[in-house]
Amino acid sequence: MKSARFTVRGIPASKGSPKFGRNRRTGGRHMIPQSQRLIDWTAAIVLSARATHVHFEAGEAVALSVVFRIPARRGETPGQRCTRPADLDKLLRGLFDAIQHAGMVVDDAQIAGVQATKWVAMPGDEGATVDVWPAVDVWPAK
Repeated sequence: MKSARFTVRGIPASKGSPKFGRNRRTGGRHMIPQSQRLIDWTAAIVLSARATHVHFEAGEAVALSVVFRIPARRGETPGQRCTRPADLDKLLRGLFDAIQHAGMVVDDAQIAGVQATKWVAMPGDEGATVDVWPAVDVWPAK
């Protein structure tokens, strides 16, 4: 069975909506670049996902499970659920795009099921653990 588990080290970064600005000289619109933190996080996901050598063909439904480990702030206890930003949906958006960029899936629309959680990380254990498998192994066909 084709499946993969990979761990990504680093501080998880969320991917918000694209932002646009105006060129002062020409008046034209341009997209404002992503933060360096998001660029670094995406690169770490891509490297970890490619190392699995698992690829799902176009149209093949995929399910995934992910645990994001967010850095602790002062007063937070590592090991508890994280209820502060970054938003889980925006963390997933960045993960899905990186998995597609890594070539694990042809299109992130193939991801048909997700289980995701955020936890406060132990110092030095920030990152994410991702499991990916064919969705047909989870949900019965009807």
